[in-house]
Amino acid sequence: MRNWPAKLCDFLRQHGLQLPVMVRLSDPPAIIELGRFSILPHRRQLLAEGRPIRLGGRAFDLLLALIEAPGTVLGKDELLSRIWPGGIVEENRLQSEISALRKAFGADRDLIQTVSGRGYQFTGETRKLGACVSAQQAPVPLTMPAPPFT
Repeated sequence: MRNWPAKLCDFLRQHGLQLPVMVRLSDPPAIIELGRFSILPHRRQLLAEGRPIRLGGRAFDLLLALIEAPGTVLGKDELLSRIWPGGIVEENRLQSEISALRKAFGADRDLIQTVSGRGYQFTGETRKLGACVSAQQAPVPLTMPAPPFT
C-alpha cells in the first residue's frame, strides 16, 4: 500500500481532477518547468516536451545548483565544492559538465551563460509546481466519486 499517493494522483488525473496539495517551503518542488523542459528533482530526471533526456548525475546536480540561484553568477570554486564535496577536481571537469548541460538543452543552450572570469549563470525563467500538478492542469475543485476498493 506504499504506492497509494501515486495511484491516487493517477486516478485524479484520469478524471481531470487534482488534490489541493500542501507543500512545506522546505520541500523540493515536484516539478520545475523551464520553457519546454521539466525537471523532476525527486526522480533526478530532465524532460524535454515530456521525453527523458539522458543526463549524468553530476550534470544534474549542477543544473539544480544553477536553477536554485536564477540570475546569480555562481563561482567556479563554489560549484566545484558543491558538486564534488571534499574531492579534488580540475576546473575542466566543471566545463565538461556545463557542456553536457548545454548539449542537453540543444537550441536553448543559452539558458546557461558563462560569465568570463567569474563563473556560470542560469538565465531562464522557472516555474515550480507541487505534487500531482502539471503545467497543463489548472486548479479545479475536488468533487469526485469515491475510488473503488482494490
